[in-house]
Amino acid sequence: MFSGAAKLFPIYAFEHQIVTDNLMGYTLAQLFSRGLIGFEIGLGLLLMLKWNVKELVIPAALILLASFTIYLVYELWISGGRYTSCGCFGELLPMSVGASILKNTILIALLVYIRFLIPENQGSTGLQIVLFIAIYAALFIVFPMKNYEPLKVVPLPVANVQSLENDSTSGTVTTTRQPVNDTIKKAKVEALPPQVQSMYSAYADFLWQGKNVRVDVNAGKKLVCLLSLDCDHCIAAATEIAKLQGQKGMPQTVAMFFGDESELQPFLTKTHLNAPYRILEPEKFFPMIKNVPPRITFLNNGNIIGDWNGEEFKISELKKLLSL
Repeated sequence: MFSGAAKLFPIYAFEHQIVTDNLMGYTLAQLFSRGLIGFEIGLGLLLMLKWNVKELVIPAALILLASFTIYLVYELWISGGRYTSCGCFGELLPMSVGASILKNTILIALLVYIRFLIPENQGSTGLQIVLFIAIYAALFIVFPMKNYEPLKVVPLPVANVQSLENDSTSGTVTTTRQPVNDTIKKAKVEALPPQVQSMYSAYADFLWQGKNVRVDVNAGKKLVCLLSLDCDHCIAAATEIAKLQGQKGMPQTVAMFFGDESELQPFLTKTHLNAPYRILEPEKFFPMIKNVPPRITFLNNGNIIGDWNGEEFKISELKKLLSL
């Protein structure tokens, strides 16, 4: 029951892990995740109520544990130990794949042993059906399905739009106006790759110091940070990036957050990150994450020059790429 309940916080991260494991798309992942969570919680309640423990609960739990263990062994073999968390307890209690396999093996042995010790017991079939219907109804009401949006490349107008640019000497951010026929030196044009529309093109409206601002992430050098507000790795990454802000050669940073509005100020206070930001809905945030947050992308005219996801982000690699 705890395993099922833990996957709910947040359920979107569990859905995303199913998708990134290439098991199914987002629509089926939402149905599967709620189905699995409801089944685990239901088995736990039946066990507590001592209904059909020997005939139903233990056999179903054994099948579930065995199936999941086989999948984890396969993933461990395919990934070579790349995954840092199996997702058994969601984001609430991260557990390595190896530890999860060991845990499941012990539980399987205990369940087999217990099944031979306990007497047969029965429960009302009708009440059991009602119990599972109530669980699934509650899951779909409290955690409604989202319309996950595929990544879209949306060209943005860059003329006569208020934007933000870095002052490379002072490290501050200033507001400027960009006229349509702005003259750009030939040498500067040749130093930049051709401008393209990046995967972040749909997002131009941000908040910064209490004001609404627009940032064209495809213009010049930008560091785009996808961060979860309650993620320890995201906090660590944002703290390291904040230390580089103000240094000459550090590109303008923009942040796209996932989380509750109440978590924002504690995150900014802890990390000292000072950048235009916006909070995204889960159906917009997670499709842009390869596996787990954070995702840090260095863009030059919309071209991806550096891209890190999860624990693979190293501030030393970013500094080397930026020559800091």
